[in-house]
Amino acid sequence: MPLALIDLIPPSGIPVGPLTIGFYGVSFIVAVVVMILVSQSEARHKGLDPGLVTSAIIVVAVCAIIGARLYHVIDDWHLYADDPLRAVLPPYSGLGLYGGILGAMIGAFLMSILANGCDLIGVPNYVQEIMIGVIIVAAVAVDRLRAT
Repeated sequence: MPLALIDLIPPSGIPVGPLTIGFYGVSFIVAVVVMILVSQSEARHKGLDPGLVTSAIIVVAVCAIIGARLYHVIDDWHLYADDPLRAVLPPYSGLGLYGGILGAMIGAFLMSILANGCDLIGVPNYVQEIMIGVIIVAAVAVDRLRAT
């Protein structure tokens, strides 16, 4: 073995007290923030309501996380077969990229159906924002109830 070789395992996060802030989570948050800022700028440029774009991105992000987790659990089912509750109970570990992409696509599709349907029947923008908010709150509530 050459003497210049350093065997170093890079850290997976930044330790803050008893917790570790994972680089994957930080990267996901940065990506969502950049996506919101760029999408709002584009919406303003095209004369659209930036609030609707933000609401849609939040739903898409939640669907992406759910899809990524579901993909990981299906892909590594042998880890969860003996105790399936480990798939939804903390500590969570593992997300799948392809599941995240599929989940994001499903979330974007659902939001576009909602927005287009509301536009076709003449629902005002503020009512659409309320509907999207209710959907987000319901999705988070279902996720929290499922985790307990």
